[in-house]
Amino acid sequence: MLALLSTVEVWLLVRDFGVRLSQPPIDESPVAHAYFFANPGDFSLDAYMKVWSHVAMSSVTNWLPAFLFKYLSVPPEIFYALFVILQAAGLSCACYYFAMALFKSRGISWLTALFVLMWRPHFFSPALIGGLDWMPYANWLALPCLIMAAATVIEGRVRSSTIWLAVGAAIHPIMALIATMFVVAYVLTQRRLDFSTLLLAAGVGAAVLLVAYVPGYISTRGLATISMSAKALLNNAHIYPLGAEYPYGLAAFINGIFWTVGLFLLGLSGLNGASRQARWFLFSAGAMTGVACALHALAVIFQFAPVMNLILSRACILLLLVSVPFVMRRVVADLVSGSALRVIAALLLLFNCCTLSILGLVALSSYPAGAAGSRVRTALAWLSSAVAFVTSAILLVRHVPGYSTAVDHYVLFWMGDTIGWMLTENRLSLFRWDLLIPSAAMVALTSILARTSWGQDLIALPARKIVEFRVAVAVVACALIVAMSLDNDAIGLAETTGEHRDLYDAQVWARDHTRPGSAFINTGLAPLAWRGVSRRQTIVTYAVGNVYVSTPEAQQYNARMADFKTRNMIVDESESWAGLDENQWRAFKSQFGGDYMVRKAAWKALSFPVVFANHSFVIYRLDG
Repeated sequence: MLALLSTVEVWLLVRDFGVRLSQPPIDESPVAHAYFFANPGDFSLDAYMKVWSHVAMSSVTNWLPAFLFKYLSVPPEIFYALFVILQAAGLSCACYYFAMALFKSRGISWLTALFVLMWRPHFFSPALIGGLDWMPYANWLALPCLIMAAATVIEGRVRSSTIWLAVGAAIHPIMALIATMFVVAYVLTQRRLDFSTLLLAAGVGAAVLLVAYVPGYISTRGLATISMSAKALLNNAHIYPLGAEYPYGLAAFINGIFWTVGLFLLGLSGLNGASRQARWFLFSAGAMTGVACALHALAVIFQFAPVMNLILSRACILLLLVSVPFVMRRVVADLVSGSALRVIAALLLLFNCCTLSILGLVALSSYPAGAAGSRVRTALAWLSSAVAFVTSAILLVRHVPGYSTAVDHYVLFWMGDTIGWMLTENRLSLFRWDLLIPSAAMVALTSILARTSWGQDLIALPARKIVEFRVAVAVVACALIVAMSLDNDAIGLAETTGEHRDLYDAQVWARDHTRPGSAFINTGLAPLAWRGVSRRQTIVTYAVGNVYVSTPEAQQYNARMADFKTRNMIVDESESWAGLDENQWRAFKSQFGGDYMVRKAAWKALSFPVVFANHSFVIYRLDG
């Protein structure tokens, strides 16, 4: 049931696999790599694919479709659709299984799976790795395996956990090695610390490391590589988020910290009554995330490139997912607490998960309902309630028609775009009062009836709590499914029509009307995708080989491109290119090659022959 639901949600979001195939940033998809692997001669001028595809082939996500296409003629487009479905359905099912291993509760497990499927909390890490759930992405495709590794080790099945980690390593080596840190740390807390335990931990690590290393070694063997300098790596937003364009880098980085720390703290508040295994796994995950982030920070501070390259801050991605079942346990406790403020705060987290709603629930979780103590504790409890009330009120009023602009202007964004964006950013765009209000009303009504004498006479105490729990879970789950479906459908429609469809049509023309090996100069196109549908090489205008490894050829290409930009006063990757005239483009072609050029239709027209045009793009045939 959950797998079917996940598949439907993916289908609504993707909407058109053909159009989506034309969108992956810089064609980071199994399809482009498969065509390069099968026909490298057709990409002789494509500097990006010549340096990056060898590294990308270390993942089974890319080498399996490439081998099957080259030697058995299996269309790689099949794997594009298959992997997109697997990474969504697999993650929701893995999170369900993980929650069941922790708490043996179907209700909490369903809410965990739906929350992950709806909000994608792993998008909001300080590593700024997010989005791309409509395409195969090795980071995301590995997550189901890594969450299953966590679930099986909690069940005491270390061998099964190692197998899941190894499969994850075949997909994304670095993510799997980070997950191995989580698993090994947990194993060390559950066994007596003797030689056999240390040998077991070493064996798990060695097995995963072997699977992670061998494909990368094979795929890059014979390739002359150059390790990236620390200075060059600082230009990568994942490695150094604060160096990204303002306010995106700063706001997203702080937002990721709030999400990661906030959900982890909420998870800790959901530990009451949890098993020893559940407690220690969350502690282990938190500790290893801290270690990984500290190593990353130190590597950046001291500019130690080999560790910077690993982007160890992506450990927060796993911690966010690991925290969700514990958070849902806390949320359900608030839904059946009988406290109106706790119910509202919990529903806001479910229906509008963002930094503000996380902060509100964290404040309430600091002082459990009914906690008594000194006057200081009482005052702090009132303060936490006030924080939750203010955050909830801001979010609720912000979605009242006619008030959203005023709230943004006078409450949120007066502090600057960075703070306002940080407090409210999340994955979805729709907030539906017609779902929130009935859900709140039904949860509240059930809670009130359960506490009346009539309700107490009708159902005995243990059964009454079970009914209250099931009603809360069922109401919220149904509302989340409806909200998620409506929003995914809206996003899917918006992202596969208009300019997006025009880009796909341009690539189809290139595929059907040009010979293999034709080179296209691609400027100003978002998301700089061209190879997946067109199957044609691209002359890129940006630096290539900017993470993991580079090659002497890539360095020479970057130097020649930098020199061309300097001589032609090009200061960005879009508008400056729009101003080049025909002679400048002829000079570009003589230096880098190119048979055709793709430009935005809104840019100044050139005198080159137009071979294709639609509302958004124009393709010119270059002369000279």
